[in-house]
Amino acid sequence: MARTASGLNADQTEVIISITDGTYFVYEETPAGTQDGANTSFSLINVPNPASSLNLSVNGQVVTPGGVDYTLTGSAIEFNLAPFAEDVIRADYTVHPNL
Repeated sequence: MARTASGLNADQTEVIISITDGTYFVYEETPAGTQDGANTSFSLINVPNPASSLNLSVNGQVVTPGGVDYTLTGSAIEFNLAPFAEDVIRADYTVHPNL
């Protein structure tokens, strides 16, 4: 890969730009919603931006978006199967204020 004058390649420069333009990262957020084996609707504090940055897991297993395991609309998560009370749901994602 070609290096810039700073010694970074284009991908590394893009990461630095992303970090310094107001983007922030959310790790290990527990989505809000009743876990009772019946409720399938949950919500995040922020809207993942881009939406593809969301890494959602149930009991440590990453679940698949796009209607396979869940659907994301804004900050709303709709699971296909309701999580049980003892399940551990975690979300990691980025928030980019300029997109």
